[in-house]
Amino acid sequence: MIFTYEAFNKSGEKLVGTIDADRKEDVAGILYEQNLIVSKVVPVKSGGSMRVRPEELIIFTRLLATAINASVPLTRALEITMEELPVTSHLRIIILSILHQLKTGKSLSDSLYIYQSVFSELYVNMVRAGERSGKLGQALSEVLKYIQKRYELKKKISSAMLYPVFIFGFAVLVLGFFIAVIIPQFKESYSSFGGELPEFTAGLLAVADWFKANFIFVGIGLAVTIYLLRMYIRSEKGRPVYEKFLFALPVAGSLYKMDLVSRFTRTLSVLLMNGITLVDALELVQGIVNNKTFEATIIDSIHNLTQGKSFTASLKQNPHIPTILVQMTAMGEESGRLAQLLDNLSDFYEKEVDVSVEKLTSVMTPILIAFIGVLIGIIVIGLFLPVFNLSQMVK
Repeated sequence: MIFTYEAFNKSGEKLVGTIDADRKEDVAGILYEQNLIVSKVVPVKSGGSMRVRPEELIIFTRLLATAINASVPLTRALEITMEELPVTSHLRIIILSILHQLKTGKSLSDSLYIYQSVFSELYVNMVRAGERSGKLGQALSEVLKYIQKRYELKKKISSAMLYPVFIFGFAVLVLGFFIAVIIPQFKESYSSFGGELPEFTAGLLAVADWFKANFIFVGIGLAVTIYLLRMYIRSEKGRPVYEKFLFALPVAGSLYKMDLVSRFTRTLSVLLMNGITLVDALELVQGIVNNKTFEATIIDSIHNLTQGKSFTASLKQNPHIPTILVQMTAMGEESGRLAQLLDNLSDFYEKEVDVSVEKLTSVMTPILIAFIGVLIGIIVIGLFLPVFNLSQMVK
């Protein structure tokens, strides 16, 4: 059984770690032999909803693949991998549990399957295929290639979108500063002059007053609206509507489609290269693409393949699948090199995603800057408009 513990060494330094023991009572004795005084011991339940950062999963897979490819026995490879991870890493707990499962006769893939929140279905099935073929090290190397490329792609998209998000957040802060600080000061100054304010300025001040008085309700309303929209998007009825909206977006729609195609081709090629049949591979890909239109195409493809029809025929029916993917798939089926052609195509679309991300950023940034400029300009004009009529306002 796996336990996490807190203990102190002779210097009084607090240590946190994991340990494998038969009973909770045995932990203190084992650690005492290591000159550690235990303060807390907690049993770890197998499975559950443990979360591991993508960087840690990449490091784990790389270390394990390297060790296995160097002909290191599996249990020793896992122990070496665990030693290289931080003491506080959840993966150490998982590895200890995997080692425990291996001792009971379970396979590595079955042990990984217990932690579905960490190891995806694709990861587990790739490892299972590697175990069956006797090429576990190669399978882990392919998994590493896949998760690393997906992680790098997500990171690029997140980094590219960071600047537009920052600009939008800055616009919100500027608007809040004007409403909370600047506009009230101008209102007090204008009140001392008396007279009638221009309608534009009076309307601006009224809007500012309304926001100040109701900002809590506005915040709650926005939060509720976002929550309801997310629930609708996740529903069976709302998901297709949301996906249709994403496809229709200028620039962003193209990026969304390319990312889907990239994910589809990369995942399918990796599975096929590791000896998984096309039908089984498509069933796994179905749960990864996260798009109803593509899922329908995959289901149709599986049905056609079981009926002896071609994979290409189903792809042709999806209007969002690029012609080049259809043609490459047809060539792959004819030549028996489907996995290799899909792998090459996924490299191409990943580069296209990079280009689309840069294009989207270059389009969004000036639009947001212009939006901020117009917003501040309207506020400034509204506040200083009475100054131009100051002679008429002063009695």
